Amino acid sequence: MLKIIKDIITAIKITGIRNVLELKKHSSLLGSMFRDQVALDALIALEKCGIMSRVFALSGFSLNDFTEFDNVLLGKICDYLHHIGILNKTGDKKYSVKNQIVAKRLSKAVYASMAYNEPIRNLDKLLKKDLCYGRDIERNDHYDAIASADLTSKFFYGFADSTLTEFKPQSLIDLGCGTGDFLAFLEKKSLCGWKRLMGIDLSEKAINEGKGRGIESGITKLSSGNALDLKQNSEMAEPDVISIMFVLHEFEDDKATRIINNCRRLWPDAKILLTEMIRLNDNKIRKSNGTVVPELNFVHSLSYQIIRSKTEWERLFAASGYKLLSSREHSLTYTFCLLFSPHGKLKDKR
Repeated sequence: MLKIIKDIITAIKITGIRNVLELKKHSSLLGSMFRDQVALDALIALEKCGIMSRVFALSGFSLNDFTEFDNVLLGKICDYLHHIGILNKTGDKKYSVKNQIVAKRLSKAVYASMAYNEPIRNLDKLLKKDLCYGRDIERNDHYDAIASADLTSKFFYGFADSTLTEFKPQSLIDLGCGTGDFLAFLEKKSLCGWKRLMGIDLSEKAINEGKGRGIESGITKLSSGNALDLKQNSEMAEPDVISIMFVLHEFEDDKATRIINNCRRLWPDAKILLTEMIRLNDNKIRKSNGTVVPELNFVHSLSYQIIRSKTEWERLFAASGYKLLSSREHSLTYTFCLLFSPHGKLKDKR
């Protein structure tokens, strides 16, 4: 302690107290930003090699378990993760996770980062127009789905379901259902008393995965289909409600309108429950600087996702003959559920 005090006094004598304080602030900022970047990149490297889950296993591991990799370099990575408090070093070439809860959170952070890792890493090439987003490079939908699934299942499923409770619907089609997790939630935990549930998604891989996990049941069916070109079949009887959760922000107005029109054409009396992110102005984004909102806003804009306001959604649905029946907003997650009811005639037949 005395040595540290002497060193501080020496620094003040050499450079002055103002420069010492500035150096301390600079060092703290650089250390924080650099550590976040290095730690995240190290974990991303482990995930790309397919070994992050093994490194984070409860049982611990030895470098000798990974003979297919450069053990010297892997040892340096593990030592670094030990030095910053993510791993414990339990012996020669042996490590274990220091805190399993923290490890799980870090895994989710890695998945979220990997969703947009390629566009972010190539921002310079995008700026110089050497690459074009959507043609040469794009987000990783697999990791994007993994990253968002946890929050979606823990909050948004219940939020959407509770929006419908007072209307007591008995049948629902989930458009853009992925593997069908929302339908599984409704069948097991909903208070609506569903009698028929149907999920439709463009990805046959997602549909087959859902079927393989046993999502389909007596009341739940999964089917592949393109929301931009939906066709009626015997399994797609008119539902009470069509759920569209975090799907339409992927489309510009003309394609979003086509999807809404398809719903009206096939199921003219069904309500539509829209669950989407709320568009924030610059001032609100700045005020949320302590959260991940600025980063989400950036990556969404980078990938040309369109976050609309409530008024813009109302206008878009009105063009297809819908009126807003009810609205619920959640300020902590910056999302809303908008329930639309058929009203009048279809104005736009695209």
